[in-house]
Amino acid sequence: MRLTANYAQMRSDYCGNLIDDSSYFDAELVENVFSKMKRGKAAGLDNISAEHVIFCHPLLPAVLAKLLNFMVCSGHVPASFGMSYTVPVPKNNASGYSKSLIP
Repeated sequence: MRLTANYAQMRSDYCGNLIDDSSYFDAELVENVFSKMKRGKAAGLDNISAEHVIFCHPLLPAVLAKLLNFMVCSGHVPASFGMSYTVPVPKNNASGYSKSLIP
């Protein structure tokens, strides 16, 4: 109980890290991230693959940098940004068939 009260008192005036110039995204950073993406991977839920952003219009990194900076300043990330899915791939056992595929 005392530990909880002590922690709450220490964090009562905490408002997060200060946002300075090093916290902002710029178009060059976004473009560097694009260039490091692996090609040939499956598209996500939005049907956008790495090739889409690697070969996109040169304006896209600037627009995305502005969007990311707005999200940092507002402190809000849309819930759909965390959406993804996993596709299970059955593994073969020694006999060449997965047990889950055998009736």
